[in-house]
Amino acid sequence: MLSINDGSDSDEEVILYEETFGGPFNHAPTVSADGGGGPVTSNFGVGAFPTFIMVGPDRTLFEKDIWPLTDVSTFEATFPAGVDPEVMECTFLEVIEVADVDFSIYPTISNGQNITIEMNNQVAKSVRIYDITGREVYSINANSSDVKFSLNVSSGTYFVKVNTESSSATKKMIIK
Repeated sequence: MLSINDGSDSDEEVILYEETFGGPFNHAPTVSADGGGGPVTSNFGVGAFPTFIMVGPDRTLFEKDIWPLTDVSTFEATFPAGVDPEVMECTFLEVIEVADVDFSIYPTISNGQNITIEMNNQVAKSVRIYDITGREVYSINANSSDVKFSLNVSSGTYFVKVNTESSSATKKMIIK
């Protein structure tokens, strides 16, 4: 799930909508127009907000406009025949800070050049960068407490996942 803000709603308004109508799960990452919402709405033909669409794992559009939305069964009714997905928590995009993985990333808003990840008394085994659709756009096997890299990606919101030997944590970064 992604929440795309067209620029007229605040993130708080989108989150409140999801909390009210989104069902018994944590709200999805919310992306404003500044964070890359424009290309997502263009690519999937979103013309009004809120719009609920179903996108398959291969990034194909199953259903363009799911409405009215009453509960999770409304989504289930859009699954293609024979599709019965396992219910699972999406953790690779969840922006959380896990207590046992502590890192800093700077700058968090940048042009993509000279990005640094500093591990606080830990070693990063790998770093993975995901766009808002969950597509991995960059990865590096680090094995270091100080990781430096540059990204050549479009403007938007990205999620930086740092893996240690035993755990991982994800933080948000904006490329402008």
